[in-house]
Order: sequence, then C-alpha cells, then structure tokens
Amino acid sequence: MFSKLKSWFKSLHLQILATLIILPSTILVSQIDTVDILPPVLWPNSGCGEFAYVVTENRNFQLNADTFNLDAGISNEPIFYDSLSKNLSKIKLNSDFIPGKKNYRFSFTMSVIDKYKEAFGLFALYDASPNNNFIFDSVRYVPELLEFSPMNLSYGNVFIGNSAQLESKLTNITDSTIEIKELRLANSTVFKIVSIEPDIRFIEPKESIIIKIEYSPIENPNSYDYDFDSLIVKTNCLEFVSEMFGTGVKPYIQVDDIDFGAIPIGSKLCNDEQPLAPGVRIYNQGNGHLIIKDYIPPDIDGPFYVLETMASPIKGRVVMPTSEIYFKSICFEPTQQGEFFDEVVFRSNATGTDSICKLRAIAYFPGVHFLAVNFGSLRVGDTLEKFIVIRNDSDAPIDLTNVFLDKATTEFKILSQKAALFPTANNPVTIYPKSTQEPGKITELLIPVQYMPINEGYLEIRINLEISRQGVQSIPMFNYVRGNAYLPKLFAKGYNFAERTPVNNVSSDTGFVYLHSFSQTADLRIKKIEVEKTEFPGINDFIFTFAFPRDIVLYRNSSLRLPVIFRPEGAGHRSIKVVIYHDAYKGKTDPLRYDTTIVYLTGEGYNKVLAFENLLFDNVFHCTESTGKLKLSNISTDKEAFIMDMKIISGDIDAFEIDVEEIYTEFVILQPGESFEVNVTFKPDIYYKNNFESVVRVFSDVDTATAILKATTRKYDLAVKLDTLNNVIPGMLTLLREKLPMNREFPISLVSDNLADLGIRKFDITLKFGKNDLRYFDQVEPGLGIIDWHTLDAQLIQFDDKYNLLHIWGEGDSDLIIGEDVIKPGFIVMLGDSGTINVEIHDATFYTADSCAVYTLNPGQMHMSYCGSHIRNLIISNLVYGIWAEQIISKNSGGTELNYNVAIESHTQVRIYNSTGVLVETVADNILKKGSYTHQIDLAKYSGGMYFVTMNSGPYTAVRKFFVIN
Repeated sequence: MFSKLKSWFKSLHLQILATLIILPSTILVSQIDTVDILPPVLWPNSGCGEFAYVVTENRNFQLNADTFNLDAGISNEPIFYDSLSKNLSKIKLNSDFIPGKKNYRFSFTMSVIDKYKEAFGLFALYDASPNNNFIFDSVRYVPELLEFSPMNLSYGNVFIGNSAQLESKLTNITDSTIEIKELRLANSTVFKIVSIEPDIRFIEPKESIIIKIEYSPIENPNSYDYDFDSLIVKTNCLEFVSEMFGTGVKPYIQVDDIDFGAIPIGSKLCNDEQPLAPGVRIYNQGNGHLIIKDYIPPDIDGPFYVLETMASPIKGRVVMPTSEIYFKSICFEPTQQGEFFDEVVFRSNATGTDSICKLRAIAYFPGVHFLAVNFGSLRVGDTLEKFIVIRNDSDAPIDLTNVFLDKATTEFKILSQKAALFPTANNPVTIYPKSTQEPGKITELLIPVQYMPINEGYLEIRINLEISRQGVQSIPMFNYVRGNAYLPKLFAKGYNFAERTPVNNVSSDTGFVYLHSFSQTADLRIKKIEVEKTEFPGINDFIFTFAFPRDIVLYRNSSLRLPVIFRPEGAGHRSIKVVIYHDAYKGKTDPLRYDTTIVYLTGEGYNKVLAFENLLFDNVFHCTESTGKLKLSNISTDKEAFIMDMKIISGDIDAFEIDVEEIYTEFVILQPGESFEVNVTFKPDIYYKNNFESVVRVFSDVDTATAILKATTRKYDLAVKLDTLNNVIPGMLTLLREKLPMNREFPISLVSDNLADLGIRKFDITLKFGKNDLRYFDQVEPGLGIIDWHTLDAQLIQFDDKYNLLHIWGEGDSDLIIGEDVIKPGFIVMLGDSGTINVEIHDATFYTADSCAVYTLNPGQMHMSYCGSHIRNLIISNLVYGIWAEQIISKNSGGTELNYNVAIESHTQVRIYNSTGVLVETVADNILKKGSYTHQIDLAKYSGGMYFVTMNSGPYTAVRKFFVIN
C-alpha cells in the first residue's frame, strides 16, 4: 500500500509538471515579462506577549500590459535583530517552513520572555527573487501592571479565637485601563476577603482599590507553623500575587504530678527538697503567653498542704511559649499509715485538661521500708532488671519473712533465685538498723525485680514486705514498681491505579503511598524509603512527585502521604514495591535495627494502534553529540495508520532533536505489523544537569502515541597537576638556566584519560604559596602544550599576611595539547622553616572545558634537602655551636671545666686526645637536646703536655687545644 501510494503521487507530479512546461510557450508569444517586484506579505496576530505571523509569497497576477508578477517564494529564514530587540525570544519557525527550499506560505512565532516587563523586537524578511524584495516589521509589548502595597501582609501572632484585619492596596501603575478578570484567595481557610472598596471591574490609570482581609486562626495542636495564603489577581494577560502570613497562638498548660514516695509517719517532705526539687514543673507547650491566675489547694483535712507564703508569687506569673516555671510550695506530712492521693488545680488562660498536679504518697511506721522502683520507658518485648533496696529505719532489728507482689503478673517478676538472700517464713532475714556497725549484720537487703512489658501503656504493681513479731505475721509497709511500655506502630497502604493508561501517558489519577503512625505511646522513626522491582515490569513507571524522606520522625497519630503519578513505559500489568524501613518492632531497643514494611503500587498500561520503543542515551559525555533510532510500530492487526506529525512536546526540548524530514516530505503509512524509525540526536544543553528527559508525541489519522527520550550524562575527568620536586635547596630557580645547573622546572600540566578535543584556547590559573617559601621570579614560560600561543602573562597578588597568589593567564590560536606541560612558573626557593613547601592550585578555568569537565586540582610540593633545612634550623636557633676550655691549666688546681653548646638536637661526640693522638677521655657520645653543657675535667688523669678537644654535632665540627703544666 505504501509503495502504491508513492507511485500514484509521483505520476500526478509528472502530469502537473508537463502542464507547466506547456504554459510558458503561450506566454512567450505575447512578449510579457515575468518578474517579482513585491515584498512578502505579513499577516500578524498577537495577544498577551505572544506574536504569531503568517507569511505569504504566492501572488500571481498581471501588473500591466507588459509585466506579470510571479512571487519567487522565500528560501531564507526571517532575520531577527537581536541587538535592537529587548526581552523577546528569537523567531521560532513552525514546521511549515523548509529551510533552503522555496516557501510560499509559512508561519512563525515570537514570545515575550518576561511578560511583566516591556518588550520590543525588529525583524525582516526577503524573498528569493533577484531583487531580494524585503520587508521590515517590529513588535512592541507594554504590560498592564498592578502593584500591591504592602507587597505582602504579615499578621504576626493572633490568639486562636480572635481575628485580625489588614488592608492591601492594589494600584494601576500604567497609563491604560486594566480589567480585573479574577480576584480571590488561593485557599480561603483561615484568611478571607472582608471587603473591596471600590468594588469595580476596571481600574483606571493611577487608580487604586483597597482589599480588606481578615485572619482568624483555628486551633491545630499538632502544628506550630505559620498560616499561609495568597491573594491572586488576574488580568487579561498577567497574574499578580500577594502573600500573607500569620501565626495562631494559644497557650497550653502542662503540670507535672508529684509522687512523694514512702516516708515514715511523723516526718515531713516538701517538693523544694531533694529528691523532689526544684518543684512542680508548669510548662507552656503552646505558642501563646500562659498566665497563671490562681490555684485550688488540696483537702485541708488531708496530709498534703500548700505553704501560702511560698505560693503567693505564683499568682499572676507569665510563662512564655515552650518555657516553664516551678511551684515549690507543696508538702506531705502524714500522721497515720496508708496511701494518700490529692491534687492541686491551677487556673490559667490556657486550654487543656493537664492543669492538675496529682499528689501521691505512702506513709508507714518507722521500720523496714524501700523506695519505689521506676523502670521508666521500655519498648514492648524488651527486658530490664532493677533492685528494690530494703532498709530498717527503726532502733531495733526486724525479721523480714517475705517479699511478694500484690497479684500475679507476667510483666513484673521478683527474681528470688537471683537474690543473695531471700526471706521466707522458715528462713527470715534479720535487718538491723542502718546505724549498726557490727560486721556480718545486714543493714540493707537487695531484691532483684524484672520488668518485661508485653502490652503498651503504664503499669504499676504493689510489692509488700512481711515481718514477724513474736510469731505473728504482719505487713508494715508496701510500695510500688512501675513501668511504661511503648511501641511504635505503622500502618502503610499502597495504591492501585484502576484506570488503564496508554503507554507513555500520565494517568489522570494521582495516587499516593499512605503512612500512619497509630501508636498511642511512641513516635515512629522512618529511616528511609526505597523502591524495588517485582516480578512484573514497572520500575520506572511510578514517579513520586517529591523525594523520599530520610531519618524523619512521624509523630504519634499523624500521617504522611507520598504523591505518585503513573506513566507506564510498556503495556500490561505494571507494579513496584515500596519498602519502608522503620522502628516499629518489638524487643530490645537497638538504634541500628529497623524493620521493613512493604506496600505495592500497581497499574496497567496499554497500546491502541501505535507503540513506541523508548530511547535511552546512557552515560554519554557532556559536550558531545550522540545519535540513536526511535522506533514506531503499528501493533494492530487490522488498521493502517497515516503518520501526520511527530514532535517533542515537553521536557528538555533543546537537548533532543528528532529528524522528521521523511514524515513531512513523504507519506508514511504504517500497515499492521510494520515499523518506522527516525533519527534522534542528543546534545546536552545544560552543563550542570546529568539527567535529561523529553516526551515525543506522534499524531496519525487513527491514534496518537508517546515516547520517552532519556539520557544520562557525565563529565570528563580533567586533572590540573603541579609537579613534585625532591632535594630542593634554597636559592634554586624553577626555570632552567645554563649557568645554574641546580635549577629545575616546576611545570603545570593537564592530564585526562578520557578527554576529547575540546579546543581549549584560553585559560586562567591561580597558584597560592607561602611568602616565606617562594619568591616569584617575574617570569612564566610556556610548556609544549601552548608553545605557540600569542599571550602568556602573570600577576602577583597579596592574599594575606602569609600567602601570595600568582594569577597566570594565556590565550592562543591553536588548541592546548592535553598531557603536555602547559606553563612553567618561575620561583626562587627561599630559606624557610619547613622541610616541605606546598604550592596550591587555588583556582583554574579552561573556558570551553568548564561545562564539559570536572576539575581535580592536584597541588605541588617541594621537599627540601637535609642540608638546606638544617641550615635554616641553625640560623633560627637561639644558641650557636661552640666549645670552650682554659688554654693553660695548672695541674695543682685539681680540675677545670669544659663548656660546649648544642644548637639543634642531634648526635654529639666530644672527645679529648693527647698530643700523640691517643684517646684520653670521651666526654659525650650520644644524642643531645639543644642546650648548654658543662664537663668537669679530672686532671688526675692527665700529665703535663698539650691536649686536643674535638666536637662533632650535626653540621658542626670543631677542635680546641689546651696545655696542662705541672
């Protein structure tokens, strides 16, 4: 069918051509000249900064008796005068213009870049006639501008339950009337428009309207963020937005409870004493000021009471948001045995039920007792052991016969088998008063208790002590063990896109992964969320609109939705699994342990008649051009498809180019089962981007289909390297000179394993070095990499008190040669303090390579020789080498001193020889630290005559002589 249709059109073309060949002979008989003297015709259409033109060059009529005008058509693109234009995009030709061929009717567009600013453009067209008939035209755009005053509205803090109003002034700042098409708030939840004065549709030049907006915050105890909304005003072409902010504030009171524990009858304990100090905490967990107005004391007939002299300052106290104060006035003074409960109620301007301080205490007669044991918070499934410590605060020994729980429980256990001593009725444990000093007598007994929670929540249980007096059992005292069990919990749900979606199209439905922390006792920590494959394809089909959160806390009774869109890249069932790593597990708490919960995202893609095979350019280099084939197939069994157009419709449009010449010049008809390929060129157009994607749409008479073009890129590796020099000595020059053979070069080179020819013809390099290490020699020589460049210069710049910068730049007409030395800076090596001189490449740019390569700046080093570094050490030492002794010494004096200095720590050898060279005495032969030394010469070892003292220490060598006379 495809070939038959092409043959038919070819035959029709030949017939038309034959007719045109016959016509000129008739015209020539009449001696009429055929010319083109008219410029192209422009048919403009514009609106809101968008300019569209239709160009025609198809006039065919007789001008006069001797002349016939026949338009020659247009083969060159319109000329856009960029330098004379402002804020306007260049001309974009539509697909009906074919460059290089004669076009008799085509269209193009131009767009204002920033539609809130004025724009102007100038362009010209000329036809293909010998006269080059041309036409100039221009476009001008003046925006209709409105101005808000103030630009944004800030309401500050507003108490929940109250309202605040502010006015926004909207002014027409242009010279023309502006029509208001829409005026509204984006959300209208806590903000609302109260009035518009005057309420008009058209605003004249310099005229204003006043918009009054009210803010009424609502209570949201789980959030302390500010409220936000936008005032949106739309005109014929533009949209203006004024933002507004406000914070709803309200104090929330939280009062801690007091457990006085167990105290003996006849004693008193107040909450400003240890272990209850500094008092009852009153905390404002809201975001408004908390004012304590008054309090209701406990029962006047009970053992709890409030000291009025201490309590009076609490009235009228102000507690700032997220701040706290302490109430230090509550006491417990029991007169009888038992357990007691009461409360103190605080009155304030806050809401919430936690304004009550609950009081609790146990009173017992002096004797055996123990403090309550609080296990604190423990994860369900974990285990913790503690001890109850039983003491005797009476004056006489007491026989303890049993320690037992009030009732059987699986959470708390008394570990009697682990106790060193455990009392029973047959084997009581005698506990002596704590003042007892006699060895072997027990003054305290440790009983281990275990807490292993199996359910969430707070739990306490009473532990009783049983004693025996004259064979009679009694329970003189009890107390509690307590624990709070917590368990994070996660409910997670995936999503099924129920509607079948065409391949490479976005589903009309937006799905989400739903996470809910439903624990009442603990927040949920989410470590990470990952996507994994299933047995079905679809790993790239589900696109999350936001990046996955990591290391976040999902507070109890709060939720998180992760929006996802479905764009199948193939037909059939598609799915992925979403793996959530979280700490909703039972057992021992481990900060490195996370459980996983898996949910699924599912959908179904389908093709109708046409189907693409998506194209991927994987891991290509920046600044290179890659080509590939995009394949389109007719997958139907009974329908042919006439391909009318194919184009890139979204994404990184400028990075991809498809060759659709054949579609426009040939009739492409795909029969069932046939395929068609087009060439696609990829050239990265944004240097800081590594992932590119575009959507291609094909249009036919029976169907449309969509393809995804993807590309991943990487940059070339380019190392800017300085050399490393060893055995460097002071005074060396890093440029070669014939008369100074000790000099050596210190070049900079470019090295790359994969760098293509980037045409580098310009560079800037800045070196950083110590002022006391190197001195610039005022010369930089070119390396083989730029040997014939016309420009190479440098400038010395002071960086700070310690460092200098050397800025070197070069430019040439030939490409820089990668791998060869680029430049050779000249430095004179100074006599510095260190054995190593570091030279840093502070900055480097190679212009054409900047967008294509990743630079690695490798610094250089100069390692000083041993000699050079030690010369420096000698000079900076506050000591100098030396050795001193009296030249003439009388043997009758009995002895004399030999003094010597060591300037730097090194091996030192000091010896004394007689005149014949025989060693008489070794004064030193070891490593000595820097310092002054004295040696006492014993003259009993010496006879009369001449002696020599030799000293070798580091770089220092000396010989001294002295005489011994009888």
